[in-house]
Amino acid sequence: MAETYEDIRVERAEGHVGVIVIDRPKKRNALRQQTFEELARGYEELHADDDVRAILIHGAGDKAFSAGADLSSAFSGGGGSLGEAIGAFHRFLDRMESGGKLVVGALNGDTLAGGLELAMACHIRICDPAAHLGLTETNVGIFPAGGGTVRLPRLVGYGRAIQMIVFGERIDAREALEFGLVQLLATAPGYAVPQGLELAQFAATRPTKAVAAALECILAGQRFGVSAALDAEREKIVEVVATEDALEGMQAFLGKRDAVFKGK
Repeated sequence: MAETYEDIRVERAEGHVGVIVIDRPKKRNALRQQTFEELARGYEELHADDDVRAILIHGAGDKAFSAGADLSSAFSGGGGSLGEAIGAFHRFLDRMESGGKLVVGALNGDTLAGGLELAMACHIRICDPAAHLGLTETNVGIFPAGGGTVRLPRLVGYGRAIQMIVFGERIDAREALEFGLVQLLATAPGYAVPQGLELAQFAATRPTKAVAAALECILAGQRFGVSAALDAEREKIVEVVATEDALEGMQAFLGKRDAVFKGK
């Protein structure tokens, strides 16, 4: 039975790419509890599809990737306590970050609060040059509890993360690039989504089992330190070298031709 969604769209694009669109443009793609739940289901739908080798996430319209939690309804109705809702959001972001399929976040407008927490769990972020980013929760008397206090220092450093969170700062796209919060800027306003799709399509041509193993090792190094990452490298390389893509890559190199990876 096909999944049905109200707050998001799940699509397939050419080049083995799955697409998740946060589809609440009239609310600047604000995230309510239903949105969190649908994002998790949408990700699992694409993750289970063997034809999908990379995933693109963006917001509907051209104003915002996501302006953060919908404070009028973010945690209301049917999902238990605030702590339970936040826990579910944590588990989704962790699953996406560690799931093994590369996720590109196309930040096609303002990316704030919970929207930025979602974006930071993407592996690659390309940003519209007119966008603003920030963890702005302290401006309304709370703090970023959707992984923001963990992921932001990892990306921009301890001191800058404290400044951004405590003062609820919004930074522009060029500052986000300078700080390491995003890796790329789109070449012009309105181009983050098509250029993000191109990135995802290129990622889908890479040897997906090798990419998944590399992502796992990188994440182990971030979370558990050098020793755990080296252990993961030793284990994973034994698995990856036995794949069809590894054989293809080596044969292509020796034959002085371009490799054609099939994700096997």
